[in-house]
Amino acid sequence: MENTALWRQAFEEEETSESVARLVASLRGIRRSVKLLTERVASSLPGLTIHDITHLDALWEVASKVAGRDFSLNPLEAYVFGAAVLLHDAGLSFEAYSGGREALRGTLEWRDAHARLSRISSKHENLAQDADFEALRALHASQATRLAIEPWGCGDETVLLIEDSELRENYGRLIGDIASSHHWNLELVVSRFSTPRAAAAFLEGNWDVDALKIACLLRVADAGHMDGARAPSFLLRLLQMNSLSRSHWVAQNHLGKLSVKADDPSQLVIASTSPFPRDQAAAWWVAFDLVQTFDKELRQCNDVLASFPSQSRTAFERKRVTGAGNVRELAKYIETTGWEPTDSNVHVSDVAALVSKLGGEQLYGKSADHLKIALRELVQNSADAICVRRSLNSGFGGRIVIRLKSGENGRGLYIELDKGRVIC
Repeated sequence: MENTALWRQAFEEEETSESVARLVASLRGIRRSVKLLTERVASSLPGLTIHDITHLDALWEVASKVAGRDFSLNPLEAYVFGAAVLLHDAGLSFEAYSGGREALRGTLEWRDAHARLSRISSKHENLAQDADFEALRALHASQATRLAIEPWGCGDETVLLIEDSELRENYGRLIGDIASSHHWNLELVVSRFSTPRAAAAFLEGNWDVDALKIACLLRVADAGHMDGARAPSFLLRLLQMNSLSRSHWVAQNHLGKLSVKADDPSQLVIASTSPFPRDQAAAWWVAFDLVQTFDKELRQCNDVLASFPSQSRTAFERKRVTGAGNVRELAKYIETTGWEPTDSNVHVSDVAALVSKLGGEQLYGKSADHLKIALRELVQNSADAICVRRSLNSGFGGRIVIRLKSGENGRGLYIELDKGRVIC
């Protein structure tokens, strides 16, 4: 982390500036606490690839490669970026929630996941644990905001991850929101962070904070860290995991460090250190999807940064990922042995014709009673809604009432679901 280009450029005055030294000291303190917290992720979610401090430190290296030489962060921006990096995955363990596992299992997200998984299979062996996984994944981004500003722990034994009160009060919410934003859609990121934050009066530097630039850098760096350090061979052989998790582990286990293309510095290269055999084809396609996602984030964030000329934002030096979206091209870098990946996407040239063949008369028949079909679908949807509600609340009764009523606008068919009303 501290040997990367972005860190050195931002904090080069650490030895001579009290404010820069203060920012660095706070960031190192957050790192010490988060290191202990993220060590618990593996025990909470054993099937997840590595999300400990090594992943968080590596994001500085990925960010430096993506950003390039002309992209810079002032000391306060680097502090906000570094703190957001440290917090963005900190909510992936039970220990990140006051009350631990039991507190997590009291959330609506956990109950929803548990109900959905129980409907899929009544004989689900690891139902509660799989619901834990889904709930932690769903909640960890929003939990980052709380961890940045609220006391955390159990009972009277609480701590603050950002111990410097002035930095926490002035920038804690922003840090938490940027950390959380790696799971937002990009439109929301732009709307929330397009206006820079003014410099704090208690720091000697005149350092405005461009939150949009920092949020884009975080989401691209996070998408771009996918090398073998996140899925070590020893743990891959040791851990028991489902087929989907194993495919993600195998995919990243084969990949080497991110590099810049030698003959085109605007492109990044993700290459395998060993080829994928035929029995690891599913993992190759996971790697393909990971590269696609990284390339999409990189392109979109560059477009965002270039779309605000009045803010004088500098886009990233790297513009795309070599081979993204092109199976044959990517296979030159992420190699296979004994088989060749083939793009088998289905392309529909005449959507209207497809709809006419699969819907309407083709689905229901020429003599179908359309009103009857519509009513049947509405009743079925209402029944499904009641079943879901009952799975969440065993005491819920629920009923569907259908009435034909006359009113000012004529006669209408009403379907009443409990106390709510749907009018058709």
